Amino acid sequence: MTNPLQLRQFDPEFLANFQKGLVELLGLDGTDNLPPIFKLPVAVALTDNAADQLCQRYGIAADDERAKHVTAALERYKRRVQYHYAMLKGEAKYDLDMQKAGEITDREREDWQRRFEHLKRQQKIGNRKAQMTAIQRQFSRV
Repeated sequence: MTNPLQLRQFDPEFLANFQKGLVELLGLDGTDNLPPIFKLPVAVALTDNAADQLCQRYGIAADDERAKHVTAALERYKRRVQYHYAMLKGEAKYDLDMQKAGEITDREREDWQRRFEHLKRQQKIGNRKAQMTAIQRQFSRV
């Protein structure tokens, strides 16, 4: 049986790129200075206002272009399949300092289940396209 934390574990390349991007956006000296929640190798359900918290903590004004980039970075984090597992299997959402900030409601869980099913369908379509491309290449060589 698969450990639930393994399902939430990011691949190292994504995590390194995500952390590097946040360090640059927030103007930090290194990943050691990131908020605790983003140092974890696993996805954790974030509070709804995590982007606002980041901007406020690091002095980024709401109308600053960097605020949009911070929001976009967190959206990339949330689109990962590992984050879907965090929302489906986790019990609570957490703030930047890993403090429990609220429960994951049944309605949110249902929404994330729909998103997860959509993601699985998209991956299946992508896999079929990749297979067809491989077959086409194979026949074009003949």
